[in-house]
Amino acid sequence: MKKYTNVLFFVSLILLILGFVTSKITTESFQYISLTGFLFAILKVLLITIVISMAAAMTLPALVIDLIMMLAAGYGLLVTTSLWNIVWNEYTMDWFWTTTDGSSLFFATLLLIILTVFVYRKG
Repeated sequence: MKKYTNVLFFVSLILLILGFVTSKITTESFQYISLTGFLFAILKVLLITIVISMAAAMTLPALVIDLIMMLAAGYGLLVTTSLWNIVWNEYTMDWFWTTTDGSSLFFATLLLIILTVFVYRKG
């Protein structure tokens, strides 16, 4: 449970920072809260955390496959690159980032950061 809590904390923190850096979260994001958008943003962040955790677990076997392919046929890191392109570019940045508005992203990540800190201290 602590590993998932750590990953959820860092994913939420990274998404919050990315929201400010890319101007997805602006001053208009603090003016209103959409309850349905907020709840869906929480579910989306949880799904992204699960997907990134699974991709991190699949990275070691992908690296082994890539090293074998590199030594045998001279290919590069095809499997690892494809894995992270799907997880980060197509899933996180394309689906999540385009369908979540700034206020939902801000309040969902903030709530998840606070909850993970409390769960981590309690456990």
